[in-house]
Amino acid sequence: MEATREDRLGMDAGQLKPLRLSAVSYINALPLLDGLAEDPALVLELVPPAAAAEALLAGSADAALVPVVTLLRDAALAPLGEGCIACDGAVDSVLVQLGTAPHLVNRLALDPESRSSQRLASWLLATSHGTRPELRERAAPEPVIPADCDAGLVIGDRALHVLLARKPVLDLGREWKRTTGFPFVFAVWAARRDHPRRSELVACLEAARQRGSGRLDFHAQAAARQSGLPLATCAVYLGERIRYRFDDAAAAGLGLFLELVRQGAC
Repeated sequence: MEATREDRLGMDAGQLKPLRLSAVSYINALPLLDGLAEDPALVLELVPPAAAAEALLAGSADAALVPVVTLLRDAALAPLGEGCIACDGAVDSVLVQLGTAPHLVNRLALDPESRSSQRLASWLLATSHGTRPELRERAAPEPVIPADCDAGLVIGDRALHVLLARKPVLDLGREWKRTTGFPFVFAVWAARRDHPRRSELVACLEAARQRGSGRLDFHAQAAARQSGLPLATCAVYLGERIRYRFDDAAAAGLGLFLELVRQGAC
């Protein structure tokens, strides 16, 4: 009889090291992480998106939930399983906050935490609004729109607070869908193609995604406590805005975006 995963962990406890996972610390990741922190076979680190990418590229993480442009930085990396953070229209948490009309944006402050969102913002402003603003990364203490800029990219939980405050914004998920007709994938689980425990990683992460997708109300409550946002906002965000399965439509949207990046279009 074939040994179960639990049996193998018990037999190899002296040799088998815990798998190291790095994931984004935003509330949108909560359903993908369901139960992972409690698994003794795993070590889970929660960090900003750019830091998760660096951990994977440096080899300090076996798998990571990373901004999708990370896949272009090392040909040995590939998506892992079906878990992702995507949208099919408005996303609410990847925004350009506007201090002027979109076509008049001359200087855009970039959120330093995600390279994918930076490229998406630049491409959509050029394609949909005919402007190619000067870009600069925002320092941590600065407001979303610093004094020397007229718009600012903001992502994650902070963006949800901006939206709740009814600031004028472009929702980049909505803009991408309107422009291309495809969903947009912001982050995927990724690992090296030749990772010796790749199948074990896929099994762990897919089980977490399925558990989390069935407990969105629970995760909305946790998200409200973590972020300070209203429960109703978190429920809509996790239950209606974010898509967690990397299906064929999401794969097509990701393929288009990565091809635009390869071509230097964004």
